[in-house]
Amino acid sequence: MELEEHDYSGEFGLVGNIEQQDETAYYNSRSSVLLDSNHDNYDEEDGSRDGKIIHFSKRKLYGREKELAQLHDTFQRNLQTEQAEIIFLSGYSGSGKSALVQEFVQQIIGSNGNQSATNMSVHVIMGKYQELRLSDPFGAIANALSRWCKSLSRQEMKDLGHHCIGTSEQGAGELSQKIGDDVSVLLDLVPELSCLLIGEATDKGKTTVSDKTKNRDDGHVPVPSQGVKKDTGRGSPIGSGSNHLSQSQQGPNKTRLQYCVHSFLQCICSHRPIIMHLDDLQWADDASLELLLSILSADTGSSSLPSLLFIGSYRSNAVYEDHPLTALMNDLKEKLSQSQVASSLSAASESAPGTMATNLQFLDLPELSRVHVQEFLADTLGYEPEQRDEIAPLSDAIFHKTLGNMFYVMQATEELVRKNVLYYDSVIFAWQWNLQAEKKGTKSAAPRDVETSKGHIISTKSDFSKFQGVFSEGILDMVRSKIEHMPDLLALALVVASHVRAIFDANTLLHILSSWSDYDDGTMQSDTPSVGEKSAISKTMIKHLMSSSHTVTKEDLVKNLDRAVYEGLLLREPETEAVDQEYKFGHDMIQEASRSFVQGEDRNQLLFRVGHALALVGSNLSTGQDWMLFTAAHHLNSVPRHYHKTVSNKIKVMELNLRTARLSTGVAGFDEAVGLLRAGVAILDTAVRWSDEYYDLTLEMFNLLLRTELNLGNYELLKPLITEVLENGRTLRDKSSAFFSTLVALRQEREHDVVVETGISILQKFGVDIPDDLEGIPPEEANANDRISDLSLEEKADLISSSKYAEDETILVVIDKILGSSTVAGKFMVSFQLGQVALEFCMAEGVSEYLPRILVHSCHYYRKHGTPRQSYDLAIWCQEMLDQIPGVTPSTYCNVGLISNSIAMQLRPIRMSLATYYECYRQGIRAGDTEWAFLAAVAYGTTIYACGHHINSLMEAKYALLEEECKRFHQPQSVSVVLSILRQMTINILGKSDNPLVFDGKAMTEATVLSYFQEGTASFTQTKRDLSILKVMLGCVLDDADTMKVALDFLKTLPDFDLAQHRGFMRLLWSGLGSFAMARKFPKQKEYKELSFKYLKLFEEGAERGNPNYKVGLLCLLAEKKQTKKNYNLAIEGCSELQLLHVEALMNEHCGLCQLTRRKTIKAQPYLIAALKKYHEWGAKVKVQQMQEQHACLQELVLGCDGGATATIIRNSSKSLVKQPLPENEFNVMVQI
Repeated sequence: MELEEHDYSGEFGLVGNIEQQDETAYYNSRSSVLLDSNHDNYDEEDGSRDGKIIHFSKRKLYGREKELAQLHDTFQRNLQTEQAEIIFLSGYSGSGKSALVQEFVQQIIGSNGNQSATNMSVHVIMGKYQELRLSDPFGAIANALSRWCKSLSRQEMKDLGHHCIGTSEQGAGELSQKIGDDVSVLLDLVPELSCLLIGEATDKGKTTVSDKTKNRDDGHVPVPSQGVKKDTGRGSPIGSGSNHLSQSQQGPNKTRLQYCVHSFLQCICSHRPIIMHLDDLQWADDASLELLLSILSADTGSSSLPSLLFIGSYRSNAVYEDHPLTALMNDLKEKLSQSQVASSLSAASESAPGTMATNLQFLDLPELSRVHVQEFLADTLGYEPEQRDEIAPLSDAIFHKTLGNMFYVMQATEELVRKNVLYYDSVIFAWQWNLQAEKKGTKSAAPRDVETSKGHIISTKSDFSKFQGVFSEGILDMVRSKIEHMPDLLALALVVASHVRAIFDANTLLHILSSWSDYDDGTMQSDTPSVGEKSAISKTMIKHLMSSSHTVTKEDLVKNLDRAVYEGLLLREPETEAVDQEYKFGHDMIQEASRSFVQGEDRNQLLFRVGHALALVGSNLSTGQDWMLFTAAHHLNSVPRHYHKTVSNKIKVMELNLRTARLSTGVAGFDEAVGLLRAGVAILDTAVRWSDEYYDLTLEMFNLLLRTELNLGNYELLKPLITEVLENGRTLRDKSSAFFSTLVALRQEREHDVVVETGISILQKFGVDIPDDLEGIPPEEANANDRISDLSLEEKADLISSSKYAEDETILVVIDKILGSSTVAGKFMVSFQLGQVALEFCMAEGVSEYLPRILVHSCHYYRKHGTPRQSYDLAIWCQEMLDQIPGVTPSTYCNVGLISNSIAMQLRPIRMSLATYYECYRQGIRAGDTEWAFLAAVAYGTTIYACGHHINSLMEAKYALLEEECKRFHQPQSVSVVLSILRQMTINILGKSDNPLVFDGKAMTEATVLSYFQEGTASFTQTKRDLSILKVMLGCVLDDADTMKVALDFLKTLPDFDLAQHRGFMRLLWSGLGSFAMARKFPKQKEYKELSFKYLKLFEEGAERGNPNYKVGLLCLLAEKKQTKKNYNLAIEGCSELQLLHVEALMNEHCGLCQLTRRKTIKAQPYLIAALKKYHEWGAKVKVQQMQEQHACLQELVLGCDGGATATIIRNSSKSLVKQPLPENEFNVMVQI
């Protein structure tokens, strides 16, 4: 039927002013309301109407002076101190949180109310979450950045683009230097940024349809890329060749996205300060909360956002103790408290300047007081301050009903007008209220017992309880009662819009209302007669309107939406050149009330209709937007399965879920993707979904689901998925994703032997000719068939320079998965033989980035069964391939860099590895390859002690932060335990523990960490090994025989070979030093003498192989073997060259002690002073204190904070002090006693 045009005559109540709105109205409602005393004077052309206006003040916030001043003080502190500021603003719905922030922003940007960033001194980025989570992952953040970008002027966009990306003249910009080609990750999240970051848009704020379509279909907006590697296509069907690509190639992971968004905001911060407001955080999706935690907690040093003021508001009554937002705020508080400690420590250290900390505040917004409600109503109705007592009965009644909630106050006032209790008397030109009006239904004259006063409410001081029968039960009832009196089409539009998203336009609603008859398969039935002109809109009527066939024109729809604005139900968004006029609900409660008209089965029918309509519109190239697809999927997944009756309907819904899941993974929304995929496959029973008509689609969904669950680390949830694919997959190719997932899951369970065995069996299934027992091949036979070492320089160059790339990398992926376990398990022959297989494969099929990932593992084989030069040369070649193969991902850089860096220690100083380990960690986090990233972090932390790097409290804080990151990324406990041990070691060295020789403090206790693992397992042995290495170091430094004995007794049982060279060097060196020390203390115990000569022999062998670290270690052990000044000088010189601070300090100390035992006190003093200086430079405060207590000549030395020492020279008996700095590289300082 045709919806009849509504006659506005006869309507009563407050209606909204539809003048052009430049700003969001205050208290989330319209900025003014108009008493409609002349309905027939409404001008539908310009929206004007005669009558008396009740102003809901535009320029006044009632009762918020304190909170507004606090926001201004915070912002000024942010500008002055360059410290990021975070405020979490809480309060009940309707308490004025949004209004407070909007007023604050308006005061910052100026009184003209222009929200264009062109006229701002700050960038304002504002977004809002919604209850149903209908948009795509990160929807509020992405939408906020999108709208901010559209608000930029052309010149602003150009300047900011040059600042971020750079120009040919100035070179790479700040953002390009940080993320390089990963700018595509930002464009996947916010396509509108293309005009800012790559300048592809032709119109302001617009992205071309082709780009937009590419973004929807495959999650990738094209950007200039390195090399000419074939396009793998993120959106390619799994099973077509892309399923085995590394996750970086398939789409951004969470950490990569977090890094890019953080870098972008950091770049914007350096251009102008940012005020970022995200509203209704209680409805934020998990992915958004993780992103916010990453951004807001990265607050120190080069990661800081010094010019950011972040305001996150939420409903306090909707956030409970176990709410995800509560967890975020608690995590953020803990992280920032740790960072505050690190910042204060670094500020006091000359060696670590430039760090900044973030301030965190929690601001709760109370409801308005009775006085403020009375003030608001008096101002609204035109009272002077001295006359406010006259309105007390009315204001008390409204306050009693609303408890000071501003939105509730406004709705209650409107309801009184709508029910004729509050009305404007055009005879006496005064507002009046009359309790009898509600019962009679007509206006009445002023009560006889009162004296009228022009322009004011006339009433006795009656008890406000008389009003209570007039008000509706609750706020939703009040809003519903208003909507019920709206025109038919407007009511229907509001109901539909409440199931769409927070911000919408007329075209979207028009498409939905015009297209849902296309999906009428009999589920929508109506037994309601036609709607009369004067009928109130009810739930039954809404159902009838939904089931009716009708024609809606855009003109009619816009007219009704304008009426909604006029009534205060909707607000207009500020218009831009880039988009059509958009609307949003005046308040969440209005949207909720509109949604509540349809419940139960009626709501399922509505969701079914809206879902299919949005899917149809969203798939259209010219009108489609990503949020439409996500909303459609949400609605169609919410209805019972019996709604999807036909095969074609089921396939459409499954395809919709698959498409939106791909979009989610394209922006690292893995949690959202899992939900979509599981809902998609659940449409069909197991027996049905693997039938011919659904097979390809089901396989595609399962493969993406497997990969997504892997990204989330849900290994237990993988098992039933893997089983179903292996049971129902028809070819090996179809099962490949399940094979990969099996190997990854087994590796996470530390079942390395099982991984190797399972992986080899998979390779055999794919036709790889390989024996079961690879480890049993003799080294002589393997070396004779060594294709890797035999490869000439020309063959290497030809292989890499070839434009031929492997099309099917399945075999290479399986090998890559196996090698991670075979190397850890010490099965180096397996790694070597699989490297040979990979090389032959690439020479035949084409090169792949997996080749250097695989071959680098063979370096360990050459370490054990070849020569250091073979191992070193292969590591260098693998690193060179990273620069020669196009499109190598950060994950591969991390993987290859970590292993090759360890191999390179054979021929270079150990300290040189620190920077590479840190870069491997950074690249791994960026790529989302957290397993390798944290292996690099552990290697970095261990190398700190292996090379004697400077230790301070800032290092302790960094270890703590890494521990937290390990837990956040669900790393194995064996990894986080190592970081805990290193942190406790730092605490002990700094003298901050009760007993520096015992690992029992605030970071960890030895008994606890060992109890995490079953005795006899690899994890238990590795943890005890790491503890023992640091114990023997402490025992040597602090000269404690008991500590050395316990550690040496365990370390001597371990194999001499260590996969990690930095750890192996540290273990063997300090074990050798401890063995010589114990042999001197207990000369009758032959075992220590034998042990010391064993370690001496190992260092002799390492020195003969050309290892510079072992050469210096050999000099130290020779000095301990034969304690002469000459030997110690050689050892000291070698340690100084390699910057082994702790060993250099120990050699100086032992040389000094040796001289003292020979009564050569004067010769001993320079060595003892040098030892004290080096211990202090290392950061060993506990040792410095010990030495000063033991040696009188050291007690009056003053040590500078830079590690230098100042000798105090005592003259005459008066002991006057003259301070003379020690030269940086000279230790022979004469001290007069």
